[in-house]
Amino acid sequence: MKQILWRVGLVSMTAALFLVAQPPAAAKEGGGFKNLQVLDPDIEKDQLKGIMKGFTKMLGVKCSFCHVPDEYELDDKDNKKKAREMIRLVVYLRQNVDTYFPPDTDPNKIGCWTCHRGSAEIEVFVPEEED
Repeated sequence: MKQILWRVGLVSMTAALFLVAQPPAAAKEGGGFKNLQVLDPDIEKDQLKGIMKGFTKMLGVKCSFCHVPDEYELDDKDNKKKAREMIRLVVYLRQNVDTYFPPDTDPNKIGCWTCHRGSAEIEVFVPEEED
């Protein structure tokens, strides 16, 4: 298991560098969301709120960790940019589950919790060197 976590950590550092950002989405008509770059620009409000609440639980943070309060479309915080990279990483890992996880791993169970375990900072595992 530790070897798998080490491989996931290694791949997370490299995969984030190779994933290409999608262009920013324009606001939906009628006052929709602005600046959704990774999530579906046509997402329903309740779905978006549910996803964001999930992020706060999986990372042990509040909305202000990534967002400027009441100005959610702004990209002023580095954590918001990192979060987009992490979303892309999760998508990548789910699409390549057979490469990085044991057989029969359910791709839908791969998410923020896989590495973060309720903390914004992951605990990096480095195998001990053998003598």
